Amino acid sequence: MEVPGGKQNLGYVLLFEAIGTANLLYAINTSSSDGGHLQPFAIGLTIFGNICIFGNTSGGHFNPAVTLGVLIAEGREKLLGNIPYAIAIIFAQLVGATAGCLSTLYSQYYLPDG
Repeated sequence: MEVPGGKQNLGYVLLFEAIGTANLLYAINTSSSDGGHLQPFAIGLTIFGNICIFGNTSGGHFNPAVTLGVLIAEGREKLLGNIPYAIAIIFAQLVGATAGCLSTLYSQYYLPDG
């Protein structure tokens, strides 16, 4: 929405949003297992890294609330054109969140401690 050329690179935007959201959920879930003392730092560094890597292409939302906020901030004149784009981004974020949670589950219960 706010990234120039984002709609022309929709595949990359959706892929990067899914990967970034998966990274974020993995960081949230794994950093909470030790009592969560360093969880704010883990989340902040993950968001910073994701935005540095994926932000120029996808806008770096990684959260449906941010996507909705950007949709509203774009204004009424662009609303109808941006709604399908925002829905696609939110769907990619939900897929990424599911992948992040499943990878956390797999790493905590099925990988040997080492």
